[in-house]
Amino acid sequence: YIRPLFKLGETSSFNRIEIAVPSVDTYIDTLRFDGQDWTGIAGTDDADDPLLGANPARLAPSAGSTDSLGQFAQTVTVDPLTNSPKLQIKLPRMGSEHFQFDQNIEVVFKSRLFRGSKKFTSVVWNDAIGDPNSTISQPADDGDATADVATNALIRPGPLDSGMADAYIRRKTGREEVRYDHPDLQPVLESTYGIIVYQEQVMRIANVLGGYNLAEADVLRKAMGKKIASLIREELTQFVAKAIARGVEKKTAETLAEQIETFGRYGFNLSHSAAYSIIAYHTAWLKAHYPAEFMAAMLSAVVSNTDDVVKYIAECRELPRYLPKLNEGIQVLPPDVNESGWKFTAVGETHIRFGLGAIRGVGSSAVNSILSAREADGPFTAMFEFLERVDLRALNKRAVEALITAGALDSFGYRSQLLAGLDTAYSEISARKAEEEAGQASLFSTGDAAIEVKDPGLPNVPRWSEQERLKREKEALGFFISGHPLDRFADVVRAFDSVNTTNLKEHLGRPLELACVVTKVQRQISRRDNSEWGKITVEDFHGTASVLAFKDNWQKYKETLQQDAVVLLSGKVSGRERDEEDPPIFLDDALLLEGVPNSGQLALQIEFQVGAELDDDVFARAKEVLVAHPGTAPVELRLGTDNDAESPVFRSRTLKADPTHETIEALQEIFGKARVRLVRVSVRVADERSGSDPLAY
Repeated sequence: YIRPLFKLGETSSFNRIEIAVPSVDTYIDTLRFDGQDWTGIAGTDDADDPLLGANPARLAPSAGSTDSLGQFAQTVTVDPLTNSPKLQIKLPRMGSEHFQFDQNIEVVFKSRLFRGSKKFTSVVWNDAIGDPNSTISQPADDGDATADVATNALIRPGPLDSGMADAYIRRKTGREEVRYDHPDLQPVLESTYGIIVYQEQVMRIANVLGGYNLAEADVLRKAMGKKIASLIREELTQFVAKAIARGVEKKTAETLAEQIETFGRYGFNLSHSAAYSIIAYHTAWLKAHYPAEFMAAMLSAVVSNTDDVVKYIAECRELPRYLPKLNEGIQVLPPDVNESGWKFTAVGETHIRFGLGAIRGVGSSAVNSILSAREADGPFTAMFEFLERVDLRALNKRAVEALITAGALDSFGYRSQLLAGLDTAYSEISARKAEEEAGQASLFSTGDAAIEVKDPGLPNVPRWSEQERLKREKEALGFFISGHPLDRFADVVRAFDSVNTTNLKEHLGRPLELACVVTKVQRQISRRDNSEWGKITVEDFHGTASVLAFKDNWQKYKETLQQDAVVLLSGKVSGRERDEEDPPIFLDDALLLEGVPNSGQLALQIEFQVGAELDDDVFARAKEVLVAHPGTAPVELRLGTDNDAESPVFRSRTLKADPTHETIEALQEIFGKARVRLVRVSVRVADERSGSDPLAY
């Protein structure tokens, strides 16, 4: 609401306004009276003002326009009865006049949470003293909190399965007419464009059309909340009968019953959705402005669940696709005894350090010993010095081995070298500490001083191959962290990322292509006919999945599907009911991923927005890159649009390129990192036959 505040005895003019605001950090950036702008300042020093006192505003608002008439003071208070924030504004006089009731007011307010503006216009004051009545227009779509609450209720199995979510989007965006199955439903469903979104709406439908009292309607709500199918059907049978008895057409009543039954699979109540929306705003804001800290917290919350950790690490890599301010993804670094804490920790703006507590075989007492020693005497400088300073009773040799293979001691040497020298180092340090504890003097001691014993050096051994390093790292951590077997094929993998190991449940019974690495192969014998088949575990950037290869397919591809092979699999996601929670993939085809870029399956695509400002020579520079890297991959231009229309794609008639990372990087320097990628070749291209080829000159 917006209402005027009067001085005692005044009834027709005012110089103070009170506005209900969404949060205590809200401030008014601009007030516009009949088109004239007034600029906010950071508070008032008027200690004699009984309404505002000397309390400063929570935030200093931005500077106003240069043509504003003046400035106003503002402060936020909290209503002690309702615990709701209110913003009070003291306005300057316009000469000797105060503001009158008949003036229109537009308010633009901002807050640290929303980082945006909302405009409320057409304020009308009631002349009745002490009973001001304000009517405020709906906020613009870019600040429509109602839609945000509805979204949390709609993106659930019930509404998604019934098509309610799609219909809501079409109606909200004006692409579909808002319809009601019965005229009496308009007041119930008007705020959600005729779509059943909340449990409370189901109660009102039962009340309005079926004649239920609210207690009876609540039984139906409870049945939905508990997802008791038999009880829902029983209640809906009664609803149909009661609605028909009250004059509702049978078909209409049955249609509504079907919608309610589908909705009941996961229907939300309004308060639940509103609470989730607040959390969504908070987390979205944190993710946008503090991405490293946010993702570190997310990883720490799921550290005991390997699949979730892998999923969030993949999310860190993909953040630039959603946060343009990030040129590179958030990199999750291996653990480090000089930087890591117990949990995942943000290091700068674009890095997260793995937590020591997530290393297998390293317990809390070992981690506490490391952290205590580091806090007491600063960073560690070498493996021998590290072992001298920590408590070896808490950190046994197997725990140190885990630290080495996980990469936590990389600053002291390379991993194969550290592991080869561990026995000698651990034995030497253990012996020294045992002597110290026993109070024995060293053989080299003379009087009060002892000759310094030089630490033995680390052995000179070959480094592990990348494959060996990653294998041991995964054994220690449960997943790859310092690298991934798919990293060198990242551009190719991204072309097939519409389906991955975490969203197989969304593609039950459908064909797929999956870029992955083979992590385990098990040969099986069929009980039915003694034929050999294979069960293969694969991993992508997001998690793991099982692949089943039977008879001919197994015999044909078993040599390709070797341990650690990086492959592109084609097959079908199981549609069996028993596999719904963890569906395997039935194999049809397997191809080593290194052969995919030049197989004719991929095109090199450049995307830019319609109307975007481009340098005059941008296409000439792009052509130079493509000519310098000739190959077999078609070159496509995709024109992004601001509406919901499908983006047109144009294919060059004259150019084909070598789809290597070098080519892609060179084009990304011209168009931007997010604008160039490999995509699967599409037959739906407005290619050689339409328009001129911008890359042909």
